[in-house]
Amino acid sequence: MSSDTLHLSALYRYPIKSTAGEPLERAVLGEEGIMGDRRFMLARPDGIFLTARSHPQLVTIRAELNDKGIVLHHPSLEPLALEFDAFEKEPFATQIWNDSFGH
Repeated sequence: MSSDTLHLSALYRYPIKSTAGEPLERAVLGEEGIMGDRRFMLARPDGIFLTARSHPQLVTIRAELNDKGIVLHHPSLEPLALEFDAFEKEPFATQIWNDSFGH
């Protein structure tokens, strides 16, 4: 293999920030990168977001996107299916570092 040849050994998508990656065989790219990558986050009711830095157990949860929603997997629990139609549609004020959302 020449030095200017790239080799991709694995591809992952992280639908929910700070959770484990979802292995992919292929991905669709959009303006913001891999479609569905880090499009969701976990936040407390007061808008403070949760990350693996403060809650390292988040990396044991794997989020899997499908056409209807997200399925959460944890080694010691049954999968939890969340449907997009059940999500609250109103903006929710939150902030990640210096970026504000939902205002």
